[in-house]
Amino acid sequence: MNKRTQKRMRRLLSCAVGAWLAAPVCTAWADDADIRVEADSAKENAKYESQSTTIITAEDIAKKQAKSVEGIIFDETGMTRTVDAMGRVGLSIRGAEPRHTLILVDGRPVMGDFAKYTGQGDELQRLGTENVARIEIIRGAASAKYGADAIGGVVNVITKEASKTAGL
Repeated sequence: MNKRTQKRMRRLLSCAVGAWLAAPVCTAWADDADIRVEADSAKENAKYESQSTTIITAEDIAKKQAKSVEGIIFDETGMTRTVDAMGRVGLSIRGAEPRHTLILVDGRPVMGDFAKYTGQGDELQRLGTENVARIEIIRGAASAKYGADAIGGVVNVITKEASKTAGL
């Protein structure tokens, strides 16, 4: 290559690099269209459709005549009762470890003494059915919504609202 050709190639290369660097700026100036972001609730709800959800109503609870929430929960499909060597009860959903099952009362986590290591199944024995409005069971990984303790599933016990008058 002679000097003239080399100069020409350098000019072409510098023009190409300059055009490549200026292209985003030019397109930003040329694009005056409004940008709209829309949320689709059906798509958001589809994230959680992979789980199987069961809702046990107050009428179902009355029909079963159980004294504690434990008696109702373990009759459901996919729920397994485990007892360790120390006699602690655990709740396993679809074969996951009991510590990977999150138990909630009115949407708040129930924490037992060793809940992080063994699960919270003992807490189900302590909950009576007389004040339970409904029980929601989510089978499957719900950790995206509820955190790392809900890898196996979630049991949410929803209590009745307090009455305005005192009674026995």
